[in-house]
Amino acid sequence: MANTHVRENHRNKGGLCISAAGLSVACLAVLIQGADGEPFTTFRSVDAYVQIGVAMTLMILWALFAAVLIYGFVRRLISVRWSPFLIWVGVCEVFLYGCATGYVQDITKYVVGTH
Repeated sequence: MANTHVRENHRNKGGLCISAAGLSVACLAVLIQGADGEPFTTFRSVDAYVQIGVAMTLMILWALFAAVLIYGFVRRLISVRWSPFLIWVGVCEVFLYGCATGYVQDITKYVVGTH
């Protein structure tokens, strides 16, 4: 009979919590910067870097975080009690996608459309 015991240790939990917290804080910073600059009526490279570059980088990191969670579930390295984090990953992905597309829409409407 196969051993179905979850081999969850404190290092796994600590790493997951720190990763989720760090990504969440970075996500919040991008969202706040985007909300502060809305609508983007002039092009500033720092806004483009944050709203597109940083947002897309965070989306990739969140996807990797989700992949690590799923791998941990499948390999029974972490408990499925961590599965609500997948919902949080989805929420952050949607908001970050909205930052990037909203920025592009604003620049297209207010900057490119006026020239």
